Amino acid sequence: MDKIAAIIPAAGYSSRMGIFKPLLPLASSLAIERTVKTFEEAGIEDIRVVSGYKAELLEPVLRRMGVRVVSNQNYYRGMYSSIQAGVATLSDEIAAFFLLPADYPFINSKTIRQLSQAYAKRCPDVVYPVYHGKKGHPPLISARLRSAILENEPEGGLKLLLSRKVKESLQIPVEDAGILLDLDTEEDYRNALQNTLSNYPSREECLKVLKNHQTKDPVFRHVQEVTRVAGIISEHLNSHGLRLHLGLVMASSLLHDIAKGERDHARKGQQIVAALDYPEVADIIGFHMDLPEQYQKVINEYAVVYLADKMVQGDRLVCLETRFRQQIETYQEDADIQRIIVRRMEIAQQIKKNIEGKLNLKLEKILGLQIEDGAEDDGKKYLSCKTC
Repeated sequence: MDKIAAIIPAAGYSSRMGIFKPLLPLASSLAIERTVKTFEEAGIEDIRVVSGYKAELLEPVLRRMGVRVVSNQNYYRGMYSSIQAGVATLSDEIAAFFLLPADYPFINSKTIRQLSQAYAKRCPDVVYPVYHGKKGHPPLISARLRSAILENEPEGGLKLLLSRKVKESLQIPVEDAGILLDLDTEEDYRNALQNTLSNYPSREECLKVLKNHQTKDPVFRHVQEVTRVAGIISEHLNSHGLRLHLGLVMASSLLHDIAKGERDHARKGQQIVAALDYPEVADIIGFHMDLPEQYQKVINEYAVVYLADKMVQGDRLVCLETRFRQQIETYQEDADIQRIIVRRMEIAQQIKKNIEGKLNLKLEKILGLQIEDGAEDDGKKYLSCKTC
């Protein structure tokens, strides 16, 4: 059989999703892992993933899988630039190539084998999978079209180019609804998670909930910054082999202070969100002030949200030691409150240490905080943020 390659564009901004799609967990694997494994299971050995946006997070995953990485420095120009970047790396020995965006992780490997076999018999310009009369992904494209693809992008993109250049195409019926299913929006992702991972409210829904509860502007700015910090930490962890539920982290971070200002606001917030039928989001919110022991020594969504909240003071990212030192000094006349503050600080420090051990990197570095050695305070050494 002629040699066939696979090109997986994964360089985009994930702007409609709002969360970096290649690192989203799907049951037992990340989205990009599942897409790559589909080709591996179908016997495709030459797999190339095009990286661009957040390449520093995506590429460690690809290297662990032994996949060839193609860097697209022009990813900001859109999908076609990633297609061209991938096609440009194809050698003369490649007869044809699959083109499958990273946000189509539900293709069956049997479909890939069917398309490969159909191409081997007739060597057409393109082979398309068809499910119930609808063409889907991935097309298997002859390398004869390589030079045409590498020319200037037509206004209608690859679809228009193929309609103009293709002389012979095949449509292969397949029993695979996955050829039509992508992760374009959060709703697509949540539908895909049914019966596998915890359901969560989308960002848009979270914002509506906050508005309905008349969240004050300072609190709104705080939860947005906590969400940003928790998202960065979670994406780095997934890049290093974990499979944190990014949607769950986002929703819990946005809603964690929904009852701020009320007595025992963590428990009150938990009740509010539980009534919306998001039980795990509610539990994370309920524990964001005082984390149970079983979550203190593991790296999970509970720990990440707890830590991110402790690293944000108001709407500013700060060093843990600076944040808690100020609280300890504020309550220096109340020993009971001080003990609570110290316990929370120690839990946050332990979580931070666990995460940094996994990443082999200081969180201040990935979050953009500059630190310098601080002074001794009551026998303890603190880090002082230059930005604080």
